[in-house]
Amino acid sequence: TSRELQLDFLKSISIVCVVVIHSVHGAVTPAERFLATLVDTLTRPCIAIFLFVAGYLFHSAAIVDRLKKTIVRIVLPYSVFFALALIYEKKGGTLDYILGEPLKVVFRFVTGSITIYYFPFVILTASVCVAAILLLRVGATGVWILTAALLAVNLLHAAYLDDFARSLGPQAERLELFYIYRSPAWLFYFVLGMAARMHRWPLETVSSAKWLSRVPFFLTVSAYVGLILLVPEETAGVMAYNSVIGTCYSVSAILFLASFRVEARGWSFLAERTYFLYLSHILVVNSLRDLAAQSGIAVPFWFSCVTLIVAIAVPLSVLALLK
Repeated sequence: TSRELQLDFLKSISIVCVVVIHSVHGAVTPAERFLATLVDTLTRPCIAIFLFVAGYLFHSAAIVDRLKKTIVRIVLPYSVFFALALIYEKKGGTLDYILGEPLKVVFRFVTGSITIYYFPFVILTASVCVAAILLLRVGATGVWILTAALLAVNLLHAAYLDDFARSLGPQAERLELFYIYRSPAWLFYFVLGMAARMHRWPLETVSSAKWLSRVPFFLTVSAYVGLILLVPEETAGVMAYNSVIGTCYSVSAILFLASFRVEARGWSFLAERTYFLYLSHILVVNSLRDLAAQSGIAVPFWFSCVTLIVAIAVPLSVLALLK
């Protein structure tokens, strides 16, 4: 259906943006560094978009009824790639690390803290699904009230959490907890998707009204420009996750992308392979980064483009061979 194609389009855009964020690591000149910042910041709404789609597709009854299938489909692939990432990280000392610090390994598995702290989103998505089973009891009307409340939590989170964490000392700022302690902020996007599904909005409404599609476009561009101009270059990408203007950027990007009328079924091809690409691409990216580091030369921006292409092509090729 048209709605399914729109959701596939959003999922595909989201996963490509995730790979872009992890691929952008080459910059030599100031112009290249600025270009890298532009690209990195542009793609930051990806997780918000993914959580919105997950919320839109969420059914508590379906999750409960298909719990075993869900575990196999989500946890098993995650376990395999967690093990591969751990082997990649520790190289020949993997077994000694597991036997020497088993509790730490379990902690890292449960929190998704591996390689470049990329897997926490698996845990994050599972956590918000569990929370949503309880939240659905508020009903169709109450879910909008809940969405507004979680938006307030998101904005307070973005405005004050870092200062609060710094007041607790360096232990509270450990990077592997970066996404975990921001979970309440992420829940807003998931519940926004749930609310959108209940009211069949914005996929049908926005895409059917041209003037409505222009509003989120201008809001998205304004928020993006604001991130670039008002936030220091070295933190612009991260602040798209953790700032009030970043939340505005993510919400407007969701509305803008949802306004597209999608007819090409090619988006479904990528959307169906999103989870495998999500789990596997980081190994390709890190391998190319290591090769670049071993070369001992400054890596230009074009290497990021090569990394992006290879990081998408290799997993998709492996998956095609496995099938």
